[in-house]
Amino acid sequence: MKRFAVVLLFSAFMASSGAGEPKPVDWSKLRERDSKAFPLVLDQFRVSELIILDPFSSWADPPSKKARFHTWVVAAKGSPSTAAGGRLLVASLRAIVDHPDDFAAACFEPHHGVRLVEGSRRFDVVLCFKCSQYRVYDADGKLVWGGSFTTVRDKEEARWNAVFSAGRFP
Repeated sequence: MKRFAVVLLFSAFMASSGAGEPKPVDWSKLRERDSKAFPLVLDQFRVSELIILDPFSSWADPPSKKARFHTWVVAAKGSPSTAAGGRLLVASLRAIVDHPDDFAAACFEPHHGVRLVEGSRRFDVVLCFKCSQYRVYDADGKLVWGGSFTTVRDKEEARWNAVFSAGRFP
């Protein structure tokens, strides 16, 4: 009986020791441009850049020397003030992706953007909390994922605003 208990305890310890750590992605079996790749690899990425967007700048009269982030004018770029803040945004994105909704308003006036990196791989995410929609672009600027997330909007908007408020913007 004691031997069984020791084996059971050891098994539980081994199972829990890897808990919370994401499993490495075998990129040879998964194409980054595959439209299903983003949710499968999201937890492997870290936030490298916070981007505050100006959704109201007009393409008809574009600002001459303003940077763009997937068509939207960049108002400011910065970084999370702590690694924990970046992890909070990745967890928030996980909640957003895991709670899709069929509802979609038409506005898409995003104020938040993030650049996610893992080694040489990159995804860019643009969010509009007004209409609860997001878009994900690969490193080449191709739209690879998106959706709406009304059921978790308020909680996730509060998280994003907290991380962006604490962020370092030059």
